[in-house]
Amino acid sequence: MRQQVDPYTEMGALLWQSKEHALLFENLAGHSDWTALGQAVANWRHAALVFDTTPDRLIPTFAARLRERVHPVHVSDGPVKEVVRRGNEVDLLSLPLHLNCTRDGGYYITSGICVTRDPETGQSNAAMYRLQVHDQRTTGFMAAPNHHATQHRLRYEERGEAMPIAVIVGHHPAYYFAAASTIAYGDDEMALAGSLLGEPVPLVPCEVVPLKVPADAEIVIEGYVPPAERRPEGPFSEFQGYYAGEHGPQPIIRVEVITMRRNAIYKSLQNGVRVEGNVYQEVPCCAQIYQTLMGAGGRLDIKNVVMLGANFGVVIQMTPRYPGEAMNALACAVGGDPTHAKILIAVDEDVDPTDPLDVWWAVETRVNPQEDVTILPGVYVNHLDLSGRQVIVPGLPTRPRIGSKMLIDATKPPTCDTEAREAFERSRPMGFGKILLADFLNA
Repeated sequence: MRQQVDPYTEMGALLWQSKEHALLFENLAGHSDWTALGQAVANWRHAALVFDTTPDRLIPTFAARLRERVHPVHVSDGPVKEVVRRGNEVDLLSLPLHLNCTRDGGYYITSGICVTRDPETGQSNAAMYRLQVHDQRTTGFMAAPNHHATQHRLRYEERGEAMPIAVIVGHHPAYYFAAASTIAYGDDEMALAGSLLGEPVPLVPCEVVPLKVPADAEIVIEGYVPPAERRPEGPFSEFQGYYAGEHGPQPIIRVEVITMRRNAIYKSLQNGVRVEGNVYQEVPCCAQIYQTLMGAGGRLDIKNVVMLGANFGVVIQMTPRYPGEAMNALACAVGGDPTHAKILIAVDEDVDPTDPLDVWWAVETRVNPQEDVTILPGVYVNHLDLSGRQVIVPGLPTRPRIGSKMLIDATKPPTCDTEAREAFERSRPMGFGKILLADFLNA
């Protein structure tokens, strides 16, 4: 985009509207020396391109790579070291930060992959956290209590030590998918990124913190999280489209060094509903549900798993073979993803799970509510799901939410009942799948 764009008043709306295209901003008001990239990836079609597959094969492909690890290689230098800014040269406000949504508490680095490590084992973690920029050399550090980086921070605080941290801003989407994946404590997101990329990640030592980062990243911010210092943080527009997250005193990062490529591209990641941040959440979550279903007894015939809306809706595309199998699959999926899946729908192969209108058509025409809908009351829901009731649990630092979950079997009758199943065969227009409107419009 060569037309001038104001990161404060215009970029958020442009990113939110761009559902099909990545946007490269080449003329940023107040930041003439920067280029920024957003909505890359913008949707599942983009995500499929990342892994050289098609949207309908994205989740099976990702799930297969999620099981593997390709360990990093260690190098002494790389493009991310081409420019090094230290001390008073560090100025976070010079970055082309954009305001995500109208009521946000300030500017955030939303595309940061935060690398930390366990002070006892030395094992590293990489995950995405929001970083509110307070001033030239200070950001907030908001990580939920159950996140691995918080466990690291608390262990440093017990020692009275500052936690070293490195923040990767801008890289191949595989790094973001790896950082957004839920893997075991101590597992290596960089090795997962290697599996997703199909090649080892080159890691280079940081300048001042005892951590390693990808040598070919765009920007790396190095600093420390002091053990006792807090500043007001938030609010921030969350992935489900509300200001439901915590805001108040949070830890900070004191920035010591910024390294970057020459002519680095800043990664602008818009948060909210149906934007880039959602895609990084959706694909790993769906792949983990897919793994759970494929590992369930009975060898379920699962074709795809898709998230819709605010990431609380899950659609399972499958072929049921006998009565009750679709509902069993839905129940299994609830157990496989306890924090996101709230409304789960099973559909057949003839329904496009990525098209909400097609999914709703199946619900309207194939569901007998009395028989095909199951409500699970009194269960944990996502802590950002405002429909759930917050409860106080002794010993927990946060207030979890209790709500309900809904399982909807919108599949056709199972394959064992051929006659009943054939009655639900869709009517299709003559030439369906062969005659394309674009061929006639472009003739």
